[in-house]
This record gives sequence, structure tokens and C-alpha cells, in this order.
Amino acid sequence: MRIGRTAGVVAAVAAVGIAVGAAVSTAVWAADAKKAAAPAAAKQQKVAAPGREHEILKNYEGKWTAKVSMTMDPAQPPQVSDGTTEGMVMMGGRYVHVLHHSTMMGQPFEGMMLLGYDNQAKKYTAVWVDTMGTAIVPYEGQYDTAKKALVLKSTFTDPMSGKAMHTRGVQTFVDANTMTYDEYMPGPDGKEVHMLHIDYKRA
Repeated sequence: MRIGRTAGVVAAVAAVGIAVGAAVSTAVWAADAKKAAAPAAAKQQKVAAPGREHEILKNYEGKWTAKVSMTMDPAQPPQVSDGTTEGMVMMGGRYVHVLHHSTMMGQPFEGMMLLGYDNQAKKYTAVWVDTMGTAIVPYEGQYDTAKKALVLKSTFTDPMSGKAMHTRGVQTFVDANTMTYDEYMPGPDGKEVHMLHIDYKRA
């Protein structure tokens, strides 16, 4: 009986020791895991935080009048129309949502851009959609500080030829109340042609 009771006590003590050891091990593991996760969390916060590059997005904010000049055929005068544009900075300054309304080839035209700066890729990225098609056109590029211009390039499928088309867009921030946009595409000879110019004035 005494032997059995002693064995039982020893077993109980051993069980408690194992439980305590497991708890201590779990606590140590949790502390190590938390310590290891801290740099990853800090990196994630840094990647997600808007920075100096995102300040450029604020240039689009507000309501604007737009004077649009489009050259479909270099041998013909440009098509000129009036429009309106509104930029809305969103998600804590991470993106700007831009809506544009005007006319194109005598028809109502609506376009939308979502623009941001990718901290990981270290470049500006945007997508553009409009009522002249159903494609979502991606853009990417850099800001030229000396020229106060955001230069974005894209490759998309030309709806007329079905072939890949390259385009370069330059948004110049003249001052707080004035900006311009110029777009260039390859002409028939492959050389870059100035296809579009827009003058923006703050409304």
C-alpha cells in the first residue's frame, strides 16, 4: 500500500513537472514567436504607410475645368472640347481617384483613374478605364522632380488594329491651380506623336 501510494505521489509530481515544463516551453515559444514577428510587423507597417511620394497625389485633389485638344490625324486640326475633372484622395492618402467628363468625337466621354505609389515596387502605378472601351489599362512610372511632372507609360491593345500600342503620359503640375496632361503614341512611321493635350484650371 505504501509503495503504491508513494508511486502515485511520484507520478503526480512528475505529471505536474511535465505540465509546468510544457507551460514554460509554450511561454518561451510564444515570446520567441512574438519577438520574431515584431520586425515583420514593423516592415509591414512601413510598406503600408503613405510617404513623401504620396504627397504628389494631392495635386489632383479638387474640382477642375479641362480644355481638351486631341489630334487624331496630324494632317487635320485637333478636336477641341471642354470637360470637368474631380480628384479625390482616399484611404489615408494612399491613392487618388480621378473622374473625368468631356466629349470625344461628338459623343459624351467619361474616364476614371486610380493612382497610387507602390512602396515595395518603388514606382507610381495606375489603372485607367473609360467609355471608349472595356479594357482596364495599367500605367506605371516615376515623378520627375525637376520638371514637376509625373511620367507614366503603358502598353495596351489598340482597338482598331488589335496590336500592342505603347503610350506615354506626362502630367505636369504647373502650380497649385494649374496642371497639364500630354499623351504621346507612335505614329504611322513608328515615331512618337503628340496625340493629346489637356489644360486644367482649378474650378
